[in-house]
This record gives sequence, structure tokens and C-alpha cells, in this order.
Amino acid sequence: MFKWLQTTVYADTAAATPVSKRVQQAMRPFQAEVFYNPSSLYPTAREAKQAVDTARKSVAELMSVQPQTIVFTSGGTESAHLAIQGVIGKAREKGIAIPHIITTSFEHPAVLELVRSLHTQGIIALTEVAPQENGIVKVQDVLDVLHTDTVLVCCMLVNNELGTIQPVRKISAEVKKFREMKHSVYPLIYTDAAQVPQALGINRDQLGADLVSFDGAKIHGPKGVGCLYIEQHVPIAPIQLGGGQESGMRSGTEPVALIVGFAEALKETIEIQKSQIELHTTVQKYFLKQLEQSGLEYEINGSTKAGERIPQNLNVCFKKAGTSINSEFLTIQLGEKGIMVSPGASCTSNKTDSASQSVEAIGKPSCASSSIRFTFGRKVTCKHIDVIIKSLKTLLSK
Repeated sequence: MFKWLQTTVYADTAAATPVSKRVQQAMRPFQAEVFYNPSSLYPTAREAKQAVDTARKSVAELMSVQPQTIVFTSGGTESAHLAIQGVIGKAREKGIAIPHIITTSFEHPAVLELVRSLHTQGIIALTEVAPQENGIVKVQDVLDVLHTDTVLVCCMLVNNELGTIQPVRKISAEVKKFREMKHSVYPLIYTDAAQVPQALGINRDQLGADLVSFDGAKIHGPKGVGCLYIEQHVPIAPIQLGGGQESGMRSGTEPVALIVGFAEALKETIEIQKSQIELHTTVQKYFLKQLEQSGLEYEINGSTKAGERIPQNLNVCFKKAGTSINSEFLTIQLGEKGIMVSPGASCTSNKTDSASQSVEAIGKPSCASSSIRFTFGRKVTCKHIDVIIKSLKTLLSK
């Protein structure tokens, strides 16, 4: 496939990652041999059930939480919907007629599209907090819009487009003070941590949130599987009913092979995290240096300060002769040269307007349709950066 390409550079790992060999090996027995329904009662099915239990314990140990707090889902979108709709559903049961939700204006579409729809239907009250120009939300801006009926604050830990790290722990600490003051379990904190395992700790105390979601597709695991951590005190209702699997929180026959693969992928990612951070930090610095020396017209979207951005990500706004370029067209041109990148979140590419919502949110509308997201994988080298720079110079000098 694509044999006509002399060079291939995959720089879109924030969208999807290949399944690692280690994960493939872990999944293999459960794809054909141990194919049984984990809920069945005969002895051979218990092996499938044990595999799911072992995977749950593995994820829980990595997070330093109890296994029963881990709910396996079909991925990041379902996890987000369970967290948000589940909390809203229980809050309405408790008598909060119009629950108030706070979110950032550059959350993943799985969050933003859902809460905006619920708001339009009159089911919730909604406040969107804009990030600063550096791509980071101010803690005080969140605290300023808290009120009595606030039941949930949604803030992704690492922005999927900009790679900027949000102060979730600080927000969580202040929100917990607020709920202690009002003697309530609300507001709760939900964080989308899909981009986190490669670069930051996933220990419960490091994350700080009451609800946390992960996605196998972003960590060299299989697509179609993820999990939602639900802290034990969280009042939440299921949104998918049926046979009562996943402690009643997510009915449906468990995809054993996918769950095993997800747990193994998360474990592998954490094991090699330190060396990967070192690699990506070196490559990111090299990329920035090469951009500076390239003569290209560009600006970086979001902070590049240490501790404010994960090293796997660089989001760049390009111009040509002072004029904004079309990032979709540039993405296609780079693809023809074997360089795979994204103009923003890949999940928005099916929409007519695929301008980067995150770049717009940080107050750079002129760059929203002129930016490219570069996100790097486990085998990236500085030579790959050289190929990218050479291609950009060729395409943007025409």
C-alpha cells in the first residue's frame, strides 16, 4: 500500500496509533480461541471472564484505584457521554431540574457537541470558559462561574489539538473546597485524558478528577475500546441499559479481546513513558529550531514552555507572503508526499467547516483554517523532521 511514496512520515498519532506487537500478542488468544461470552456459566467462559477481570485490575493498579471504579467502554466518545449524561441524569433524579455544566470552549467535540445539544434542548444550563491565548484555561475563570446548581466541570487534561496541559488538579482542588463549603457532592470534575498516558502520570492523585476517560486508539491499542474511571462517591446513572454488564454501568457483551488489548496498551505506554518523553522532547526542540531557520512564515499555536505542552505535539499556523494558507489543501499536498498530518481534530474532518475549534478558541481566527497539527509516535527521529521541513519549504514557496 502506497508503494509509490518514497518516504512515509506518520505525524498524526493524536488521531490514531498502530496496534503494537505486544498488544496484538496479548489479544490473539481471545480473538479465536477464547471467544466465549464472559457472562456465560460454563467453565470455558470463565476464562474469558477472568481475562476481563485481570484487565480491569491492571488498569486500576496503573491508576492506583479500586478495580470496581473502572468501566470499559467503546472508547473516548462513549466514555464522555457516560460521564456527562450519567451525572446529569442522576442530578435530575435528585431534584436539580436544570443542572448547570461548565466546560471549556476547546474541549473535544465528543464533549462540546453533546453539552451544546443538551443546552439547546433545555436539559442543562451551560457555561463555556475560553482558554487564554497560550492555550491554557485560567483556574479563576472556572471558579468565577461556579454556582449552586453546577453539577459538573468538564476540562480535558491535554488539549487534543494544541497539546497544551490544563490545570485540572488545581481546578479540582478549588472545586472540592466549593462543594465542601456547600456540603454537597457537586460539582464533580470530568477530564478527557485520551492524550495523557504518553506524557503525564495517570495516577488518580496526579489526575485529580472524579471521572477520567482513556481511549485505546491513542495509546497503540485497538480502536473501539476505552474506559471511564468513576470515583466511588460519584452519583451517576447508566445511559446504556440491558444485561447489566460492567456493574450495571455499561450493558452489552464485553469485547474481551479489545479489553485485554486496551489494558496491555496502557501498561506498555506507561512502562516506556520516560524514554518516550525524552525522545519527543528532543524531536520537538529540533522541529522548533528547524522552523526558525527555514525561512517559512509561521507561528506556534499554544504555549511551548516546559510543563505547559506535551512534547509529542506541535500545532503550527502557516502563512505565505503574509496571507493565510488553506490547511486542508496543505494537508492533502503533504499526504501526497507521504507525510500524514491533520489540520485539527480528525473527528471534525467530516464537517463542512473543519476549521480548528481550539485555535479559534485561543483568539486566533485567522489561523483556524491555516494550522497543521503534528503529533509524533514512538519511532520518530530528527530525520523525519528534516523531511517535513523540506516538503513544507517546497510547497509554501510555490
